This record gives sequence, C-alpha cells and structure tokens, in this order.
Amino acid sequence: MERKILLLIVMVLTLFAYQNCYKPKSSQDAVSSSSQQEIILADESLQQISFYNKETEQVQKSGNTFSLVTNNQYKIDLVSGKIEKFSAEGQKKSEYCLTPELLNELSDLLSSSKICKKSAVIQDGVVCAQVLQSPYATLVTNREEFNLGYASDSCGTLKIDLCEEAPSMAKGWWTYVYTNLAQLNCSSQ
Repeated sequence: MERKILLLIVMVLTLFAYQNCYKPKSSQDAVSSSSQQEIILADESLQQISFYNKETEQVQKSGNTFSLVTNNQYKIDLVSGKIEKFSAEGQKKSEYCLTPELLNELSDLLSSSKICKKSAVIQDGVVCAQVLQSPYATLVTNREEFNLGYASDSCGTLKIDLCEEAPSMAKGWWTYVYTNLAQLNCSSQ
C-alpha cells in the first residue's frame, strides 16, 4: 500500500513538473512561409508623404469646454516642402513650410530607403486576431501609395513599412518637425 501511494505521489509530481514545458505558438510560429518584396525608393518619383498625429483640442460648446482627441494628417509635398494640416474630416486647418535643409534631409532619407512589403501564408489551424495596425505615414510615389507601418492582423501578414532602420529615422525626423511647427511659418521663409 505504501508503494502505491509513493508511486502515485511521484507520478503527480512528474506531471506538475512538466506542465509548464509547453511552448505556445508565437506569431512567428504561425507563419508557414513568407515572402518580402522590396521597392527601391531611389527608382521612384517621390511626391508626397503624410504623417498622422492624434492631438487633443479644446472645444467650446454651450459655455462648456471639452477636450477632443482628433486624428490630424500632415501632408508634405516632397517637391515644394509645403506642409498642409488636415482634420480627420478632410478640412484644411493650417499650412507650414519646411526649410530647405529639412526638406533635403527628408528627401535623402526616403530616397536612400526601400519599402518592404511582407506577405505571409498562415499555417492551417492557426488563428490570427484581426487587429489592424494603423499606418504612421502614407508615402505617395508616381506609381503607388504605401501605408507605412500597416499590417492586416496580429500575425503580421501584409505588413508594409520602410526597411531596416528607416522607420525609426522617419518617425524621429517627423517628431522633430512636429515639435517645431511653430517656427516653420511660410511667411518667414
């Protein structure tokens, strides 16, 4: 009887010891194959890039003040350097102008970059959450429009972005410009 109890205890301990050894599938394990198409931006005629920002605006209505979060779009003409701010409804709100140095910096960054378009085939039995990743910017060339940072689901299928370190460089450039928009008045240039 003692041996049976001891054997039962050993079996239960063994079962608990190995219960945490299961490794769940990550989104990388869900992809059975993937391909990446690279588009060299130096071969493209770059026309415009738009960056998207969530901003808080104060709205007065019936004597009360409300904070409203809006999604504004900043369209940058890559030839003239003109920045136009649009509301989510498409209304033009204001206009700024890049300095020649900032425009050259952006042009050099984009023309030396590539667009990586990744597509993946998901394994049978794997479920990917339909969580769209919104783009942080849209790049327009003479042939195509690229929603940078976009992905169609949590497994990363149909992901479109600049390749390698270029996304963080583009976001850093925009952060600098965005924080200095007040100095980019068109009349002062």
